[in-house]
Amino acid sequence: MRISKYFIICLFILATFNIGYAQNDCPPGISNWTTATANLDFDDYGPGGSVDYQYNTDNNVFSIVMDWSTFQNNSDFISDLALKKLLEEEAVRNLVPNYPAGYSCDIRVYFQSACKVKVKTVMRLDGEKQLECCTQGAELNQEIYQRLVEGEVHWCWDVYNWQTCGYKCCARVYHCTRYYDNIWEKTLTTVSLPTTVSITSCDPVSGCTDCISGAPLPCEDGGCEGQGYDEEEQPAP
Repeated sequence: MRISKYFIICLFILATFNIGYAQNDCPPGISNWTTATANLDFDDYGPGGSVDYQYNTDNNVFSIVMDWSTFQNNSDFISDLALKKLLEEEAVRNLVPNYPAGYSCDIRVYFQSACKVKVKTVMRLDGEKQLECCTQGAELNQEIYQRLVEGEVHWCWDVYNWQTCGYKCCARVYHCTRYYDNIWEKTLTTVSLPTTVSITSCDPVSGCTDCISGAPLPCEDGGCEGQGYDEEEQPAP
């Protein structure tokens, strides 16, 4: 798809792209952490990997923060994301107390998820509104429209982008149970699939304003699903 007779002669930036923000305390209220390492090997299938993590067990509340900057994948057959999920489960299993069968507890793995602000660039175009051709199935994402600029009518085109305006605290909650295995003749730990919960919310103030209307742009609260496995999204406490 190509738009003919359009030449960009000016850019109106409707929001500042260099956004300053402070990262949340995640989880809030916990300061005493102990560092440990989760290791995983696949026996005859070859090596697995490792990652450091920090944990806290104050008042019988179990908390973990993974340090993905230390993650190592030594295998040649498993993806980074799959191995990270397995290593996180191993860290959770390591934290369960060595109690008799029947004991159960919840363990939270905390991580930070980015909050987003929708910013916009308005491109002022020179030329008539004309679409020369359009490949079948393609369409313009934004409409081209007219705007009065310094007494003259110009064609304009809005281009949108999402920028980070802060972080919220999230957690994956694992339910762990101690049970007696008759085959191995010892007590083992089972770890459930996690549920994801929001711990804090995004600050609704993004610090960005629409430079034409002056209206503040909101910082939008995103979800927590599928987040927290990247180094840049999860700084250590």
